[in-house]
Amino acid sequence: MNLHEEALILLVIFETLIETRSVSKANERLNLSQLSMSNALARLCKAFGDPMLVRVKNKMVPMANALRIAASVHEDLGSPRFQCNK
Repeated sequence: MNLHEEALILLVIFETLIETRSVSKANERLNLSQLSMSNALARLCKAFGDPMLVRVKNKMVPMANALRIAASVHEDLGSPRFQCNK
């Protein structure tokens, strides 16, 4: 896996976490293990230098920085350059 592929995977994970507000639901949607999701969230936090999402009771709440970039991530992932050609 190259750096671009890993970055794309992290963005898909980020978008799914923002949408579901739940690590467990994101795990189910992406078919990833809890450990994989936790590691991805840690890499996102490190990459952005921000906690991104924090647990409040039983939900993951996006921090201000996460909300700022969520719309552009969603838009970018919908861009034809990220679509699979079949």
